Amino acid sequence: VESRLREIVKLVKPNVIVEDNVVCFPALLTSDALFIRIVSCNPLEIGRLNTAPVFSGLPANDRSQWAAFQTEYNCVHRHLWHSFNQWVIEPRAPPLDDLQFMMYLHSIQSGIV
Repeated sequence: VESRLREIVKLVKPNVIVEDNVVCFPALLTSDALFIRIVSCNPLEIGRLNTAPVFSGLPANDRSQWAAFQTEYNCVHRHLWHSFNQWVIEPRAPPLDDLQFMMYLHSIQSGIV
């Protein structure tokens, strides 16, 4: 997918790229286009302090299992995330936030935070 996306971006030369996906693609992050990410499949994926850990299915009003979930999530995803982040930064895309597989709440070019 990555190489095909690079071809498409080079051919089309978009001004803006809007992605609605759960993982990032360096081809989209390193293009000259404004990059915007939307989250339609699971808005909780954006994460906030008062929401349960994403993908946990845990209630927001009972934090008793949040830490255990985060520990297990770290154990399961740490190696995969490290490899994926290396793949993302190899073509000079910005590094991902810890244990995130997508850029969040900002646009690479506009500096929107």
